Amino acid sequence: MSLNFLKMLKIFLLSILVLFSACKKGEKPGDDIEVPVPEIQTTTIGAINPVIVKMEGHITNTGNVEISDHGFIYGTNPEPSVENGTKLSLGAASNDGGFIKEVKISVSSPVIYCKAYIGYDGKVIYGKTLSVTMTSVTSKGALPDNGKSGDLVQILGPYAKIPIETVNVFFGNIEGRVVEIRDTSIVVEVPSGIPGHHDTPVNVRLKVGEKNTTISEPFYVTANIKDFTPKSGPVGTHITFLGDNLPDYSYTPHDLFILQDGQNAWRYIDQTYGIAITNDAKEKIKFAYKVGKTVTEIPGEFIIPEPTITEFVPATAMIWDPIVVKGTNLPVPDNGYEYPTLKIGPYEFKAGPAAQGNRTFIIDKTLLPGAYDVSMTTGPHTVTAPMKIKIFSPEATGVSPTAAVPGNLVTITGKFIKNHTYTVYFSDAAMGTANATSESELVVQVPFDAEAATVILKLYTEYGLVPIPGNFTVKPKIITSFSPLSGKSGTLVTIKGEGFSGGIGQVHFGERYMATESLTFTEAKVRVPDDMPEGPVDVYLNLNGQLIKADQKFTVIK
Repeated sequence: MSLNFLKMLKIFLLSILVLFSACKKGEKPGDDIEVPVPEIQTTTIGAINPVIVKMEGHITNTGNVEISDHGFIYGTNPEPSVENGTKLSLGAASNDGGFIKEVKISVSSPVIYCKAYIGYDGKVIYGKTLSVTMTSVTSKGALPDNGKSGDLVQILGPYAKIPIETVNVFFGNIEGRVVEIRDTSIVVEVPSGIPGHHDTPVNVRLKVGEKNTTISEPFYVTANIKDFTPKSGPVGTHITFLGDNLPDYSYTPHDLFILQDGQNAWRYIDQTYGIAITNDAKEKIKFAYKVGKTVTEIPGEFIIPEPTITEFVPATAMIWDPIVVKGTNLPVPDNGYEYPTLKIGPYEFKAGPAAQGNRTFIIDKTLLPGAYDVSMTTGPHTVTAPMKIKIFSPEATGVSPTAAVPGNLVTITGKFIKNHTYTVYFSDAAMGTANATSESELVVQVPFDAEAATVILKLYTEYGLVPIPGNFTVKPKIITSFSPLSGKSGTLVTIKGEGFSGGIGQVHFGERYMATESLTFTEAKVRVPDDMPEGPVDVYLNLNGQLIKADQKFTVIK
């Protein structure tokens, strides 16, 4: 037997001896041995911010048992339990010592209750219940206190360790996108869709978890011009700007200005927020806007297309005639601001608005009769019409018939513009309006105030009065007959003749007179006045002071 074997046998026997000596007489090994109970403490609970609570516990003694679970139970009930609160398990614990957990709280209660626990062998032991009052949500204001949609704004305050998903920021009722949480600020993007025009104050509400606060000072939302329409058009086109929180149409620029190629635009238009393209514009225009000292470019460019002239109406005109210029991309009528310049021969004219987007101008007497090239300058473009315009002065070669009474029609031959109206002088005081029935004839009525005489007719032109060749005789107005030749007072008398005027006249029966009941160019009807003395009397027709005497007398009978 070896020495090592003897040593091992000795150790074994000694162990058996010690075991039995530890037992009382008649006891078995393991009877009535006390097992130590594990111990747990809730050390502290504290609010880090409005939504984060820091909980601390301590296992003071494991009791030589296997701890299968440990953690916290918390809630708004003063006695939190699994049934009325939230269990936060940290799993098994292998030894004693402290444990800490930061928890996100999503309830609105100002007070949170908490206790630590451990679990072993199907049993649970709790520490003491502690409570903490949650910190409120505070803010020191917005920086800056104004901005447009898409800008980043800082909400100032203590926000360390606040989870970004617990934070909401509202501008009015519109939620902004929270970009970042810093220890001293919340960075948020100003949202689109905030009601109101440029420089409108809105309340900013901060929500952290279930807690709310409104920033004491309002935030001023400014315009964010994102686009414009249309993208092309002639001078005078109204540009409407699109975006968020634009000024209304009555806005008077004082802190927001539209820039056209870097210069302040000046033609703001009514009913919508926009401007009109002015005559001094370039062919391609870039827009921007300035708020304070900040200049923001608006994407895209506006293009002024080259105009064309397709027609003059009429193509032949006289002095002072309105001529309509038709074409494409002509300047848009805009309250008289954007009149294009027409150059006709050596002279310049301003073309005003006309119907359907056309333009019109008046020929004055600086232009002599003839055919002229026409060019038009509008904005950055100058174009020449592919046709000439003819300036015309009428000519008269004769008159037919050569004699007539007032009210009759006479025809004047010559060169005229068809359907145009002209003025023919029968004397310095008597004139008639003539209508050109063709390019070679015009018809005029002998004026009723023309006195009987042989005269030279004159045609009015802007270059002066043009004599019409040949003499013309204005025949006197005459009464050819009347009937009956006698009658009592009240008798209706019909007078016939030439040169009467329409309307109302007077008929004199001797020294008494009556107004006509009807009066045409060739006939007058009148009643014999009352209380006329018996006998023959002279008969006169009074036309605006002109007396026409009948050759026969009228006999008054009783």
